Amino acid sequence: MQVLLGLLGAAIILAITLSLALVSLIPILGVLLILLASFCLPVFFLWLSARICIAELPLVIEDNLGSWQAIKRGWHLTKNSAWRIVGVIFIASLLIIPVYILSVALASIPFWVNFSSFYSSLESVEDWQTLTENPLFLQQMAMFSYGLTTIFLLLSTLLVPFWQSLKSVIYNHLLDQKKNDGGEY
Repeated sequence: MQVLLGLLGAAIILAITLSLALVSLIPILGVLLILLASFCLPVFFLWLSARICIAELPLVIEDNLGSWQAIKRGWHLTKNSAWRIVGVIFIASLLIIPVYILSVALASIPFWVNFSSFYSSLESVEDWQTLTENPLFLQQMAMFSYGLTTIFLLLSTLLVPFWQSLKSVIYNHLLDQKKNDGGEY
């Protein structure tokens, strides 16, 4: 595993060095390489995150496993299932994203009502500068920021059990699948 991580780090450093050299020597080839990397790297990290997303579950559920053994167990269980896991997480994200959007929209209603009253009185750039120096406006901006932060923390606190239970369902499914296939788990 350590060799794999070392090779991954060397590959990333080599890719960055090679792309910088190509950009300086052949600009169009460097641009094409950067565009290719901007597509390939997210795909690679999706695959990698799907492979290690359940790594902590063997550590918690099974007895006498160290951290590296738990990562190896999760890696072995997710073999040939990474893209299905990405799909499940994508579908779950589609369920969660509207909750965040709705909470931001509801939290920002008081802010926009107050901001529209400030904004209607603006006629020039000097008025805008005066507005940004207004302590009441700054206080309302700070309250809005604190409110959004509080809402995101509360939502995250409520949604962490959802994500953990989803990961445990994935883990149990993969474990049952390996047992039914007769393979080692």
